[in-house]
Amino acid sequence: MISFLYPAVLLLLLLIPIAGLFLRWRQGYYWQRLELMGMGLTTKSSWNWSRYGIWLFICALLIVALARPVWGTELEAVETQGVSMMFVLDVSKSMDAEDVSPSRLERAKLSLEDLFKQLSGNELGLVLFAGSPIVQFPLTTDSLSASALVKQVTTNSISAQGTNIADAIRLSIQLLAAASKGKHLIVLLTDGEGHEGNVDAAVSAATQAGITIYTIGYGDPTGALIPLRNPDGSISDKRDEAGNQVYSALDEKTLKAIADSTGGTYEHALPNGNEVPNLMQSINQYMPNTQNRGVQVTGIERFDIFIALAVILLTLQIVLPRLQK
Repeated sequence: MISFLYPAVLLLLLLIPIAGLFLRWRQGYYWQRLELMGMGLTTKSSWNWSRYGIWLFICALLIVALARPVWGTELEAVETQGVSMMFVLDVSKSMDAEDVSPSRLERAKLSLEDLFKQLSGNELGLVLFAGSPIVQFPLTTDSLSASALVKQVTTNSISAQGTNIADAIRLSIQLLAAASKGKHLIVLLTDGEGHEGNVDAAVSAATQAGITIYTIGYGDPTGALIPLRNPDGSISDKRDEAGNQVYSALDEKTLKAIADSTGGTYEHALPNGNEVPNLMQSINQYMPNTQNRGVQVTGIERFDIFIALAVILLTLQIVLPRLQK
């Protein structure tokens, strides 16, 4: 099936019929002027229209070429940086708190998209967790598709609520076991509040596997209300069984302990966005000496076919003489 890398360019094809109508009006106006001047017709109208049609067809071919048509696939050898990273994203309801603009989760997603851009060529994977973890996508070098999948994540991605960091780390360790050679890393993005399971045991397992864990905390340590979106579209605050408002606070102590235990670092997501460059500075230490080669399936671009057809038609336009009466 044909697809396009830049499908928006195809909108320019709408200009082709408009150009055709303009040329028709211009031709009619031109012949009327000649008749009024008593000069008569000197060139075959049908031939002029065939030339105009060819020019318009050449323009259409070039527009399709600019849209970068793709069909068919091929295996391509790619060089990866050799760093395999599992990102572990908290999607519990507390991540809807808005003490980080626009919300903890949306800010974490922006961090992920920025990291994916800078880590292009590395193996990247994403695990979502709340009361239980799920694999959003396994390790891949396709950072563009990874970013697209991140945009789809919400706090409704997992129905079981909670903050089961331990199981999310264990699942990430299993996924990294199948990764290529090189440094293996886990990046945990969460508010860390109300964590469940034996986190210390999971962190110990990561250390034994040679995996370094970096943590990024989202939220305010003093706490914030958790907004709930009601079926009627209104928004209210989450309350406990006694009817009291529920506050969610960033647990920096736990996140620092997780990072320190594996040789990683903790970053607090602040308005200036420094958590991403700070994390990249730490990750870059593993880049220079860890080069691997892999294979990925890529689409085959076919824009050259359309350019070749346009060149052939253009050559015919130049070479063939005009037909006259």
